[in-house]
Amino acid sequence: MLEKEQSWIEKYRAALIETNPQRQLDRIEEAVRAMQGHAQEPPAGRFEKEALEDARLILRLLREESLGRASSPWL
Repeated sequence: MLEKEQSWIEKYRAALIETNPQRQLDRIEEAVRAMQGHAQEPPAGRFEKEALEDARLILRLLREESLGRASSPWL
């Protein structure tokens, strides 16, 4: 696995497993930046392109959920 590819995947995984809503938002932003940097390079193949698209969608949904949890007085 290439270093840059490994970097975005590691940051993506870290965002997925973070349980603190505020820290999760920070990790999501780190993962998105790493993915944007990686996207500047030509994709290794169709599967990598699909993986990046799927990860972006999941991070977007996770961000919305984290924002809701971070602002909720009940959680």
